[in-house]
Amino acid sequence: MSIYQEIQKILIKFILNKPVIGSICLRMKYEEAVIPPIGAIARPIGVNPVTNTIIYDPEQFKVLDISTQVLEFMLAHEALHLLTGSLIRRGDRDPYLWNIACDYEVNYLLHDIGFKVPKNALYSSYFHNKYYYAEKIYEILLKQAKKKLKRKPCEGDNDQKNLNNYFPYQKRKQLDNHVYPQTQSEVIKAKLSTQNALSTAAQIERSIKEIEGCGILPASLKRMIDKLMTPTVTWKNFLSDISTTITKNNYSYRRCHPYYRQQNIYVPTLHAPEAKVILIVDTSGSIGENELRLFISEVLAIIQVFNVTFLTCDAEIYKEDIVENVMGIEEILEHIKGGGGTEFKPAFQWIEENVLDNYTVILMTDGHNIDKRIDVPLCIEQIVVLTTDKKPSGLEPDILIKVELHEEQSW
Repeated sequence: MSIYQEIQKILIKFILNKPVIGSICLRMKYEEAVIPPIGAIARPIGVNPVTNTIIYDPEQFKVLDISTQVLEFMLAHEALHLLTGSLIRRGDRDPYLWNIACDYEVNYLLHDIGFKVPKNALYSSYFHNKYYYAEKIYEILLKQAKKKLKRKPCEGDNDQKNLNNYFPYQKRKQLDNHVYPQTQSEVIKAKLSTQNALSTAAQIERSIKEIEGCGILPASLKRMIDKLMTPTVTWKNFLSDISTTITKNNYSYRRCHPYYRQQNIYVPTLHAPEAKVILIVDTSGSIGENELRLFISEVLAIIQVFNVTFLTCDAEIYKEDIVENVMGIEEILEHIKGGGGTEFKPAFQWIEENVLDNYTVILMTDGHNIDKRIDVPLCIEQIVVLTTDKKPSGLEPDILIKVELHEEQSW
C-alpha cells in the first residue's frame, strides 16, 4: 500500500472517530514531494498553510519505517498546526524556537483529543498541565537558550543564529517540516486556511452538541478555538481603527500643534469635529498612579483626533475643560480629582442630562465599582471599556479591552 493510499484510509477512520480532525484533513490537498532533511534529521511530512497542503516524502517514510499509528498522529499534528494558526502566529520570533514551541502546544492538544504521543515527538507534561500556549512556551525556551548562551558563547556568529545549537534534544524529536508564509499575499492565504479550519471545527462541534447534548472537543482545544475565533482587541489597534474611519476636515487654533506651542509658535491642527468622544477616567481610591498614567497617556492620543469631553469619576463626577489646552500628562494629573469609592452611574446620569448629540463613551477603569445597574442614555452610540483588571458591574460594554500595566512603557 502506498503512503497516499494509507493516508486515505486514515482519513476515513478520522471521519468516524475524530470528525473534527477528519473534516479538516479532508479539506486539505496532499502533495508528494522531496523534503530535504534538516541537518541529518529526516522530516517526512509538513504542512503549507498558504496552499492548504500536507506535503509528504515517501522515501523518508520508508527510511524511518513509520507505523500507521504514528502516521495517524502526524496527519492530526499537521491539521492542528492549521487549526491553531501556528504558522501565522510567529511574528518576529526566532523560527527554530517557534517551531519547537508550537510542536509542544499541538502535541498536548492531540493528547487531550485522545491521540497517543509517540516517544520520538515533543511533549512536556509541565507545559500540558499548565496549558501554556506556544507564546508562553516560546518565552520559557528563549530564557533557557539565553542562559546557555551566556555560559557557552558562540564564536564567529551571533546568538540569534545559534539558538538552535542549544536544543539538540528537541531538534531530534521534531517530526515535521514547517512552511511559513513569506509575502503579504501568502499571509492572507494562510489566514484564510486557518479561518476555514476554525469554522469547520466550530460547526462540527455545534452540530454534535445539538444531536448528542455534549461536544466532543476537549476544553483545552475549545479554549484555543475560542481564542482564535475571538481575536483580542488591543487599545492601540482600536484607537487606530476608529481614527482611520473619521475624516479630519477642520483646522482649529483651539487645538494648536503641541510641538510648535512649546516654541511659542501657534499652528492649528486638523481634526474631526464630527467625532465626539466622552472620556470617563476612574479616579477612585483603587486606582494607583501607574493606572492613572496609563490612562492619561491614551487621553493625549485621543485628544489629537477627537472632540473630547473629559470626566473624572469616583463616586462623584468632575468635568474638566483642560483638554483644549493641555500640554502633557503631568498637567492633566494636576487637574485629577477623586480618591473615593467607585460608582459610574453619576457619570452616565450627567451624560443623560447634558448631552444631546451622539457620542462614543470610553471608560478607563480597573473594574471595581459598586453599581448594580447603569442606564445607558440613548445619545451614546457605543461604550468602550479599557480595564486593567475586570469588566465593571452593571454595564455591558460594546467593546471590552484588557490592558496589562507593564504595557505602559511600550505605548
